[in-house]
Amino acid sequence: MRDNRFGFTVLLVCALGARYSSDPKVRLTHETDTNSAGWQWFNQVHSYKSIYASPTAYELQTICMSAMFLQASSAPQVAWTLIGSGVRLAVSSGAHMRKSNYGRTTMKDELLKRAFWVLVCLDRSASADLGRLCAIQDEDFDLDLLENCDDAYWENFEHPEQISKQPPEKPSEIAFFICLVELNQMIVSALRNIYSANKSKITPASNSETLVAELDSALNKWIDDIPDHYPSCEDPIFFNQSATLHCS
Repeated sequence: MRDNRFGFTVLLVCALGARYSSDPKVRLTHETDTNSAGWQWFNQVHSYKSIYASPTAYELQTICMSAMFLQASSAPQVAWTLIGSGVRLAVSSGAHMRKSNYGRTTMKDELLKRAFWVLVCLDRSASADLGRLCAIQDEDFDLDLLENCDDAYWENFEHPEQISKQPPEKPSEIAFFICLVELNQMIVSALRNIYSANKSKITPASNSETLVAELDSALNKWIDDIPDHYPSCEDPIFFNQSATLHCS
């Protein structure tokens, strides 16, 4: 393992996976409390980032997974603070802006884009849960949605640095997250225009009913646009993704 930043992502994958394991080995030594699951890996992740260097995709992924882990802890508000810092770091690296690659999508750009969208979704869900401000609004970034292509089909043998296309006969798993991103765009609109501390400065009272009607219409369209392979009882991944989308 030569890249510590990638090593941190591996440790955090172990920490998150431990949350869903009943094996006593995933708990802290001499601990019987199931809430200690995963901390032995989480505690090994240390930040050593230079304040002058732009964050890499690995570092943004580390922040995302650290926040997910902390959201399930006894101090979920710490995750909200960490997510906000992650958004700032992502913006400082330019991850919030569309890249001009003449229509080509590189793996590096797609990894940064994915990490940024995960931060945005985490920011909005955590802000909604805690009744707090979002770290970034839609007008603050200019970024396309993710490529609708699963990792298994990223390999482009003619141009290794570019991402291939999803085979037409293979429904994508990443479509779930794209739907979730679109839903979160409606969530931030509701948070800002309906639940803001001083919404009179944003939305006149006379427009409140119109705004609610627009959100209702947008939600109905979102439901109608969910890909046809959801729900699929035959595939447990698609079934769980469908349940998550409809419960969100």
